[in-house]
Amino acid sequence: MVVALNTATQHMAYLDVYVSVNYNVLCRIVWAYDSSGVQSKKIYGSLYEPILMINKNAKSKYTFNHEDILVEAKTGLKRKLIDYRKNPPQLYKTEKVPGNVWNFGSGLK
Repeated sequence: MVVALNTATQHMAYLDVYVSVNYNVLCRIVWAYDSSGVQSKKIYGSLYEPILMINKNAKSKYTFNHEDILVEAKTGLKRKLIDYRKNPPQLYKTEKVPGNVWNFGSGLK
């Protein structure tokens, strides 16, 4: 079983240390967003949410359905880059698994 943990940015460091000692951290995700409502005049406002993806231990089995979350691979395909590591060389793939930084707009216009 895989669990995703999310907490306030100021508490994540403590949670991360605890989880790293007692469980297996699969990845750390940063959910970045535009929050026009949070505007500080004294410090930088938080525009992200940290998320830990964990399981019980490194030997725990889990299923990661990567086919269900594929996104457009913009870099190599649009520039028609060729992957010469393949034999024979071929164009880069049109889809990929997203990285660990998720950018979501506020949806406001």
